[in-house]
Amino acid sequence: YLFGSTEEFPEGTGFGCAYFAERAMNMHLNMEISGLRCLLSGAGMLARSTATKLLELGAVPVTLSDTTGFIHCESGFQIEDIDAIALLKEHRGSLHDFARNHIRDIKFFPVSEGGSVWGRIQGDIAFPCISQGELNVDDATALEQNNCQAVFECADRACTTNARIIFEDRGLLFGPSKAVNPGAIVASGYFLDVLSKEGRKATKDEMDQNLRTGMFEIHDNVSKAAEKYDMVGNLKAGANLASFLRIAEKEL
Repeated sequence: YLFGSTEEFPEGTGFGCAYFAERAMNMHLNMEISGLRCLLSGAGMLARSTATKLLELGAVPVTLSDTTGFIHCESGFQIEDIDAIALLKEHRGSLHDFARNHIRDIKFFPVSEGGSVWGRIQGDIAFPCISQGELNVDDATALEQNNCQAVFECADRACTTNARIIFEDRGLLFGPSKAVNPGAIVASGYFLDVLSKEGRKATKDEMDQNLRTGMFEIHDNVSKAAEKYDMVGNLKAGANLASFLRIAEKEL
């Protein structure tokens, strides 16, 4: 199972991102994720699986993007939209094609117009899902000015260092990728544990339930580490501290 993923549960990373965000919003901002408008970049497996789980949790994903531009659905995407985009991507289609063929309130913003998901659309939570450094200081400033409450890195180190500083200075809740996106590792660990102990493959529902528990535990460990060192709510610091403490404990 390469890179901690399983063929049985390819959505593990995206589902885990959504679960981490659910826990963080509730514990730090006293907000239920249900009803919150979510900005997502990307349209690959990571973005689609994150959007799918957000929908299951009652959240409202309103953007996705690819190399041609991004799409915005004011009322929020439905699961049928995510499935249609997945099929389109299997055939190398673009979000421009998707928007052109749908009559709902879906608007396409071509990359040639400039700007990004983060600066042009208002949302409560941002989920960068494409690549390292995709969300820069200008994007971070725009999110803060548009009253975004939180940012969770689904892609590895999706936010630049200066963007992270903006979040910390201006009080946005920030979940770093090292804490937010290990869902596939959690899922594969459970899958292999069940296989070795019970001689069977875990079902997808079992893996999903275990993933939610695992991502909640990761969040809580990160949060407690930050609190222990007087940095309450600083999940970036908490993730670094939790990693250090875990290594230190193994060395003792």
